[in-house]
Amino acid sequence: MTAREIIADPHHHLWDLGGSIHYPWLMDQPLDDFVGSHPNLIKNYLLPEYRTDAGEFELVKSVHVEVMPSDPIAETAWLQEQADTPGNDGFPHGIVASADLLADDFVDLLEAHSRYPNFRGVRQILSWVSEPYMRDDKWRKNFRRLGDLGLSFDMQIDPEQMGDAAKLASDYPDVQIILNHTGMPDITDDQSIEQWRLGMPLLASCENIAVKISGFFDSAWTVQNMRPFVLETIEFFGPARCMFASDFPVDRLFWNFTELWTAYFQITDEFSEDEKSKMFHRNAVICYRL
Repeated sequence: MTAREIIADPHHHLWDLGGSIHYPWLMDQPLDDFVGSHPNLIKNYLLPEYRTDAGEFELVKSVHVEVMPSDPIAETAWLQEQADTPGNDGFPHGIVASADLLADDFVDLLEAHSRYPNFRGVRQILSWVSEPYMRDDKWRKNFRRLGDLGLSFDMQIDPEQMGDAAKLASDYPDVQIILNHTGMPDITDDQSIEQWRLGMPLLASCENIAVKISGFFDSAWTVQNMRPFVLETIEFFGPARCMFASDFPVDRLFWNFTELWTAYFQITDEFSEDEKSKMFHRNAVICYRL
């Protein structure tokens, strides 16, 4: 695969720190143990920067994933404005919005997001919470509503949460779940890797779960040690349920766009052209209805 191959990027972020949207993790004394403290993130990242990063690659579609704003509706409105602006070519073509499935106004929040045509689903990050949200009756009731409305759920979890996630997916097969960041294996933690290798087949057994291969945001990751995690993920889920993603600008802390996507291309070099077309473009278009 070459840089001229078509890419639909199903996971990236944009933010304007000088605008009206407030991002606490970037703007309110970011935590030292999270990438939000990095000075190269605490500055604007807009469509021109993203498309410049993509460079020579033929980037034809993209999906924006929420950036934990204080006002989720304001973020969706701003993103729709970007997509509708002449010259932006519809980017971002899909919007995964922020939503708290335990919120009393969750139904109203979904209705407000749904006023924007590029809205496709929601994400609530679960990897940072200790409470078993996926077992909570209220949370699960609202999760079910996503399937009723034809909306997807972007799932960011740690490997130790994969058992609960597989049970959730099995209980609600009408909800399309997209596992974020290759399931979040910690390359520096043997226990995390062991849990990942036990949990990923459980998730893959659920036909309503797809996976985004991305999130190699640690200086310990190299093309060599990334390779088995990429190939095992594809083996677990099959090429029809895998999507490669940039996670820019977060992953930009460790790779430039060319380095990251060239690594993806090299690792998948032995796959058929049809399989690569699915993983680099077609699956994202289908999964996010782009």
